[in-house]
Amino acid sequence: MNILLFVLIGMIIGFTGDYYGSGYYEKRFNKKWNAKKSYITATVLCGLGGGAFYLYGYSVATIISYIVLSSALLVIGHIDREQLIIPDAIIRMLFVFRIITATIEMLLDKDNAFWILGSAVMGLIYGTVIFLIVRIFAKEGIGMGDIKLFAVIGFYVGNKTILWLMLMSFLIAMVSGLVKVAKKELSIKDAVSFGPYITAGSLLIMLLGV
Repeated sequence: MNILLFVLIGMIIGFTGDYYGSGYYEKRFNKKWNAKKSYITATVLCGLGGGAFYLYGYSVATIISYIVLSSALLVIGHIDREQLIIPDAIIRMLFVFRIITATIEMLLDKDNAFWILGSAVMGLIYGTVIFLIVRIFAKEGIGMGDIKLFAVIGFYVGNKTILWLMLMSFLIAMVSGLVKVAKKELSIKDAVSFGPYITAGSLLIMLLGV
């Protein structure tokens, strides 16, 4: 298959995901979604992702999984930034979709089926347990929505990648927070949404093929 096909698939999924995400946002929160800007961002990033995932030699099922995850993360990041909430409806949709694609992957690659399942399950466990521990020591900084989001991301990317993804998300959040505090745009006591940083860290790690 040609790389341009997966770029096109990525662009279509990115645009479609943002289209439905904007509809969900406006219906639930009764607020306007900056459609033009988000459509362009989602279309470009998911298109780049489709091409990158193809070059990394991922299976078709994995490529589609990663593109859908990327599209959903962009929507989640936008919603969490504006409303300080990570919708359970999107998390559930991602879980169901990953079960379907993981099943397809195992059926197409039966020799590695156990490894595929084990990596996905361990990624889910890592994403859940590690952040539950973090929540104990940072009760105000980590919400259950963040934990659920990391769990489902781990379910997609596996146990090795989720660790790098967590680290990158924290680093981006820390640097951004320090810059905002230095500019007096934010105080140490202010509540901030972690979703956008999870989105940024996830997309960066996935696009780099870590």
